[in-house]
Amino acid sequence: MSTAATRRRALQIWRAALVGYALLVIIATHWPGSPPDPGAARHVSPDKLMHFMAFGSFVMLLWMSGWVHRISLITAYGLAFVLLDEWTQSIFALHREASGQDIAAGAFGVLAATAWINAMKPSWSPRLRMRDARSIFALNATITNQGDLLRVLAAGLIPPIVIALPFYLILWNLLGIGLGNLALTLGLLGGLIGAAIMLRRRMQKSLDDLDPDAFRREQEEWMDAVAEHPNGSEAAAECSMDTDDARWMDDQMPSVRMSMLLMTDGLPGLLCAGLFGLLIINFTPMLLMPSMQGGLAGTILYTSVFLLGAMLWSWQRTRLAELLDQDG
Repeated sequence: MSTAATRRRALQIWRAALVGYALLVIIATHWPGSPPDPGAARHVSPDKLMHFMAFGSFVMLLWMSGWVHRISLITAYGLAFVLLDEWTQSIFALHREASGQDIAAGAFGVLAATAWINAMKPSWSPRLRMRDARSIFALNATITNQGDLLRVLAAGLIPPIVIALPFYLILWNLLGIGLGNLALTLGLLGGLIGAAIMLRRRMQKSLDDLDPDAFRREQEEWMDAVAEHPNGSEAAAECSMDTDDARWMDDQMPSVRMSMLLMTDGLPGLLCAGLFGLLIINFTPMLLMPSMQGGLAGTILYTSVFLLGAMLWSWQRTRLAELLDQDG
């Protein structure tokens, strides 16, 4: 399969995943709830964290689908979905009603996802864009391979089941407490680590099996796309390297000190990082509380962690782009 065909096939997969996922979210949030029973011990699910992850994932899939390119529109569509989904629950769903806390949790998820989309947007550096092109090629090749895709999905979905559910049930049966937030967090962390390891391995395999001629054509198409972008054309015109040599340059990640990273955003960035860190410290103990007490606090913790991670990632990419351009 050609690289262009791989890219088109990958877009089809992302778009199918978006549509299927949106339908799954709608069904899950509108499924009839249980009638209240004051006399029975009641499991309290980590509902707010699930809203956070559900709508944050929707925004990420919307971005990957390629249907919407502007970050502001992606954010607007995500927030609209949160509001519409919660409002319709009070109309069509049995034993369910609209909740301001659910709306806030979903909005936090949209905010966190938007921060990462902004952090991963194309760089102004031609060399860093070339580096990203190789990663995108490997990602497309991985998800369009049915076997690789199933391996990544299994590595991401099995850990939450084998970690979160037993952890929650053991504590519930032995101590009578429901630490749903903590159980879900541990499960998701295991799933993310498993999926990341498997994805990295399969992407490396795709790069090892790379057809140089096909990838050269892919890079030529990419260079044409860059030339149509004002910033890209200006950056390309200033590059003194030979185009063919630059395409195959092996860009190694340099060691960057935190003081250099902080130069990217200066004092405002440092203050934001300190704020996110303070929120993480304050709200982390909430994960140790029963689900009914730590709901929205858990989403604030998640949001702070995601925003801080996106900021550090953005700093690293910005400084890396400067180092690569200075080096070459």
